[in-house]
Amino acid sequence: MTDPSTDDIMAAEYAIGLLDPEQRALADRRLARDPVWAGLVAAWQMRLSPMNGQFGSVPAPDVLPLIQRRLFGPPVRRSPLSGVPVPVIVGVVLAAKALVLWMLLG
Repeated sequence: MTDPSTDDIMAAEYAIGLLDPEQRALADRRLARDPVWAGLVAAWQMRLSPMNGQFGSVPAPDVLPLIQRRLFGPPVRRSPLSGVPVPVIVGVVLAAKALVLWMLLG
């Protein structure tokens, strides 16, 4: 059995969200099997819940572009023709040349 004061501190840290992922996983498992522990956590959540009213909702930042830039570097600028197949480009150039030649020789 653990020290009751340690349990109370850990329950408060759980309610506030200060536990690291390993400790949080242990505390989650303990919630399911230890009603005394669950009561401590519930008591802390009730004590701390009035503080939630002091804070408004804040939209989450759009972090995906930041993550992608950090992982893959800045976005690569692409040519407007980068998605066009080469045979199409060659065909357009040849057609333009043929049109110019036809107009000159007319």
